[in-house]
Amino acid sequence: MVLARNIIEELKAVPVDPINFKTLYSAKEFKAQIVGLIRAATKRIYIAALYLEDDEAGREIFDEIYQAKQNNPELDVQICVDWHRAQRGLIGAEESDGNAALYTRMANSHDHPVPVYGVPVRGREVFGVLHLKGFIFDDTVLYSGASLNNIYLHNQDKYRFDRYHQITSPEIADSMVAFMLNH
Repeated sequence: MVLARNIIEELKAVPVDPINFKTLYSAKEFKAQIVGLIRAATKRIYIAALYLEDDEAGREIFDEIYQAKQNNPELDVQICVDWHRAQRGLIGAEESDGNAALYTRMANSHDHPVPVYGVPVRGREVFGVLHLKGFIFDDTVLYSGASLNNIYLHNQDKYRFDRYHQITSPEIADSMVAFMLNH
């Protein structure tokens, strides 16, 4: 165990003042924070999520992102989702062209499109999915395992609880953006 401790002690670290770390306690609070941070963003919005769903909550978030981009065309917006999930709608739901149809429809109906990148994962969903998660708004990072849809954002009666942490740190935000851009 001493060997593991020595390796951990040598890893790079970014100090974060506790005042810049916040825990959110509900899916509704998480959704409200996403909307507020989108509206306040002035330089960048980077999102990595398993999916941005073509449902009420997913469209609401996507509409907010598009509105922010139309209001500020210089806003750097990048969205990465799992490629396989983008190709289909919800399992068990009615026939759908998939979430990618939403992304295309939105891009074609706005002057300043928002790129949504489908990240291919080795094999099909049985063998792997994109599990990089993070929401970067300027120098603020929202970290959660949640995706952007009705269930994760508690848009209806049912919801799936996840972890929600907000970290305000230019260094952490920059490192997450660099990771997304380079991998």
